[in-house]
Amino acid sequence: MRFLTYNIRHAEGYDGWVSNKRIASVIRRAAPDVVGLNEVWYIPHIFEQPRLLGELAQMQWEYIETTRYLVQSLGNAVLTRGAVLGRSEIDLPRGIERRAALLLEVEVDGAAVTFATTHLSLGRSKRAEQVETLRRELPRDRPLVIAGDFNAGAGELAPLGEFLTVVSESPLTFPALRPRRALDHIAFSEHWRLRELRAVPSLASDHLALLADLELR
Repeated sequence: MRFLTYNIRHAEGYDGWVSNKRIASVIRRAAPDVVGLNEVWYIPHIFEQPRLLGELAQMQWEYIETTRYLVQSLGNAVLTRGAVLGRSEIDLPRGIERRAALLLEVEVDGAAVTFATTHLSLGRSKRAEQVETLRRELPRDRPLVIAGDFNAGAGELAPLGEFLTVVSESPLTFPALRPRRALDHIAFSEHWRLRELRAVPSLASDHLALLADLELR
């Protein structure tokens, strides 16, 4: 099963142009089963980015708002080609902005799995609180994948290693041009075996997308 996580910076590319089509092209080229997206804009009836990307990628979508600016909001989204069986949210300790994890139960090719996407704070101490909340509240009784822009290296995610595999040398994803930092991660429960983990080259955002091929044991 293929998972993708991508901080899309509301589809603003490295050249400053905003293009949902370019983001959707990256997604289609990677051919994932489930995608987690960070920094997604939602302006009702004007720029409903989760819906637009879902339509362009021909996938179902779900969205969670984390920050509101008058009528527009910024948040996280999940796209999936499978059936959505359920949805839940985990509120994380907030700094300047609300932070949360969006969890979807999805069925892909007959297998039911839980996928979570999140985007953690810039401040290290607040991130530590958020990681601890995830450690306590993420489900442990089912195949689980959590992905997103953690704004941190793998070392800060060590508490999740209690029940998840956190790849210690994850591919570099930021900045998209000549990346120097591994800020985006895909961690998974013991139900999975990792087949491949790689960054997806593109300048459609300031981050590279991160792709993981996982196999259920």
